Amino acid sequence: MRAIILLCLFIPVQLFAQSNFSIKGQVKDVANTPVPFANVIIEGTNKYAVTDENGEYKISNVAPGNYTLVFSSIGFATIKKEISVDKDLKIDISLQEGVEALDDITIVAKSDSGRQNEKAITINSLDIKKLQNQALGVESVIKQSTGVVVRQNGGLGSQVSINLNGLTGQAVRIYYDDMPIELFGGAFQVNDLPVDALSRVDIYKGVMPVGVGTDALGGGINLVPFAKSENYLRTSYSVGSFNTHRFALNTNHNFNDHIAVSLQSYINHSDNDYKMQDIRTFNVDGTFDPEPFEARRFHDEFSSYFVKGAIKFNDIKVADELQVSLIASQRQKEIQNGTFITEVAIGEANNENTGFIGQIKYKKQFFDNLLELKYHGLFSKLTNKTIDSSAVFYNWRGQIINVQNDFGAEISTFPTAREGDDEGVAHRVGLKINITDNIDLNISEFNSKLTIKGNDPLVFGTTRALLLNGVETDPNTIPSRIQGNVFGAEANFKFFDNKLTLFGLYKNYDYDAESVDFRPGFGSTLTEIPFRTVNTTDNGYGAGIKYQITPKFFVRSSYERTIRFPTQGEIFGDFAAIVPNFELRPERSENVNLGFRFTNQFENNASLRVDLGLFLRDQEDLIRTRAFGPENSQFVNEAFVDNQGAELSIRYIPINNLTLNGNFTLQQIEIKETDDVSSVDFGGTPVPNIPNTFGNFSASYKFKRLFKSNNDLDVAWSYFFVDKFGFTDLPDLDDATSANAIPRQHSNNLDLTYTMPKQKLIFSLGIQNIFNQEVFDNFSVPRPGANYNFKINYSL
Repeated sequence: MRAIILLCLFIPVQLFAQSNFSIKGQVKDVANTPVPFANVIIEGTNKYAVTDENGEYKISNVAPGNYTLVFSSIGFATIKKEISVDKDLKIDISLQEGVEALDDITIVAKSDSGRQNEKAITINSLDIKKLQNQALGVESVIKQSTGVVVRQNGGLGSQVSINLNGLTGQAVRIYYDDMPIELFGGAFQVNDLPVDALSRVDIYKGVMPVGVGTDALGGGINLVPFAKSENYLRTSYSVGSFNTHRFALNTNHNFNDHIAVSLQSYINHSDNDYKMQDIRTFNVDGTFDPEPFEARRFHDEFSSYFVKGAIKFNDIKVADELQVSLIASQRQKEIQNGTFITEVAIGEANNENTGFIGQIKYKKQFFDNLLELKYHGLFSKLTNKTIDSSAVFYNWRGQIINVQNDFGAEISTFPTAREGDDEGVAHRVGLKINITDNIDLNISEFNSKLTIKGNDPLVFGTTRALLLNGVETDPNTIPSRIQGNVFGAEANFKFFDNKLTLFGLYKNYDYDAESVDFRPGFGSTLTEIPFRTVNTTDNGYGAGIKYQITPKFFVRSSYERTIRFPTQGEIFGDFAAIVPNFELRPERSENVNLGFRFTNQFENNASLRVDLGLFLRDQEDLIRTRAFGPENSQFVNEAFVDNQGAELSIRYIPINNLTLNGNFTLQQIEIKETDDVSSVDFGGTPVPNIPNTFGNFSASYKFKRLFKSNNDLDVAWSYFFVDKFGFTDLPDLDDATSANAIPRQHSNNLDLTYTMPKQKLIFSLGIQNIFNQEVFDNFSVPRPGANYNFKINYSL
């Protein structure tokens, strides 16, 4: 089957093959230092390139002929070079410093994020480098995008749920360096990451390219790690409310042109002891106190660290790029509440995760860049420990309630002291064939396998122990496994001087899981281990088009049929607040995206960019969380779900140094049919715990050269709005109360950044929720009121 698909993709590639050429090279200054973001233009044409951070450029699809090549960059004298194109050319150039104008040549340099945003696939690429100096976490940056809501179950380090165009949970796949983030273990989470750790965030809406995606349902987020090829050292320290401390250190050292070493690291800590309004709880004697009060969280401390060391080889005989890395990470988290805030607090339960990972990345081009081979491998040893074995209950004043705890646990209905010991391996092999400058073929094979086992001494003497021939056995010691394979092939076509871009893709999914059935109370004495197995194979496909109607306006559209398999956490739970569900089925979805972009550069250097996106999702067997008892939740399937919406993004720069951004999303996600076996019919009701209307607005201004110095001050204000929505199954939002709905929310933040380039210091102050308004997170968990973070950055 795969050979047939590749053949079908290869035939049109040959039909449209052309004999044009490419021009590439590197731009440096007189000190032999690469010049990034320099303009390289073929005069008299619309063909140009912008150098990357290494000063390298490439202009493709150049017809034979004689041309003038123009090299220009702010602060350097412009150079023109006559060339004759009758073959592929490599032209390196050295620019001299100067104050000459750019000869009336107007090109807006596009960063990696800018180029990503203009692809046929719908991508919103956020340039983190512009925000690295602010006192922010990555989750705060992601939620500034259109169509994205980021929610947590508490403060720093708590469980994160990301909603993207109506998709939520694991339906929105999160990747780190093109690999699923769960492969890095529980010690590595989105809301642990400081902005210093990344260079950009790519948010895919709809189709995921084969080189990144796995079994994403219709959207994904790829976190691209920060990396620089030159020698550098960058460190930062921030301190904030609730005894929050964050430290980051990133460095790279080149021994020569071919060998380098790098270090990326960060440390986090927070007590997360913020106050929550309108809390009701029990008195010490066990009587209920109906009077609401302001409660301070007392058991929510969090700490984590992450260290990644790498040795890199560039332009050696066997590889263009070869990187070998070792990663160590750990996170410790006290648990203050379950899925919901109830009248009883959690005062002793906690979990801990540790990860040790080996990573290999390889890249090699063959036949003068006609063929590119990539390999990315991960080998992981992951441990996790969950302790929930308290014999007492706590109220929200931090006091022990004089009521017997018959469960022997605070979160679940049974005690646990489980220690998990998981081993994983994952491989991604990618092959790119540049048939012509206008046509390329991408082939990707992703394979992962995770073996899960552990031990829990508290299962003995309970119905959670397996009785094998009359002998109690801990089911956690019996290995479970999940294995997945995703094959993809993608062809990309460009026509009419890149005005028309087309792509088509095919994916094949294989999923195989086997686990012991350790649900409590499943029977009497057994003679063999009860295994549950799941085997699924399915196919996906998609296509897309982008047309640049004018230099200022383009339209793009895409369609994909895709599938997503349940994850380890969705099937097995988290051995604490999330209950297992072995009956989960894979999700399937048909996705349609339509987008428009208009850009305009005005005479007074003002600029405007407007993006409008429309999306449709027809989902089957949607996996989502549902309340399971007073404290717990469980992942379940919904039979059919309709999802449709629109999003608008506007970026306006009216004058130099002032930038205005606005994002607005309106969506409707309804359950068409449900598999719920209860007597309640939820068909036609909104999918709970997903907001339908939300948006944000930001304004930033740069005050340059303050106090007759080279120092700058950046002032940024941001506003976030989320309309009222239900967090339980609710047929009519008009009938909602605080017990089943989250009220309309408003939040305002202020960020001040003061840059001292001579001292290589940057100071940043961030104030979140300035007006101390009530804001809520996942399942109505209160978020902190007004709080601050102060950050110092130093770089060499």
